[in-house]
Amino acid sequence: MKTTTHTPQNGRRTCAEILDSLSDDTLEALERWRRLENLDSTYLGGRGRTREQMRAAARAWDELPLAAQSAYLSLLNSVVFELVDAIQHVGVPETERPIDAVEALLGLDHPALRVLPAYALVDAYEEAMEQIGD
Repeated sequence: MKTTTHTPQNGRRTCAEILDSLSDDTLEALERWRRLENLDSTYLGGRGRTREQMRAAARAWDELPLAAQSAYLSLLNSVVFELVDAIQHVGVPETERPIDAVEALLGLDHPALRVLPAYALVDAYEEAMEQIGD
């Protein structure tokens, strides 16, 4: 798998830059929240999340530092542009699941995969595909 190293255009911060701006504690809190969001995720082949799992993830979100919540929102934008950039450079990967396409485009070591839950990555991929088609 290829890791994209292209910097998004228009002066946007990359996902790596956003995560680098966080303290270790804030980053760890965001990673814990992502793990809760991904438990049994259908995007990852799971059975689907239970109400209790969704409640636990919502509580964990509410407990996140404001910096973590802000970083998450910034990452949602940045990852779309990084996906667009990757698609323009390597094309659309042939995969069965959108989450696999994201991993193929960004590489398994991409910073966004540390903190964005699968559903957010799939949404970003779909948005990137729409932008490519425009």
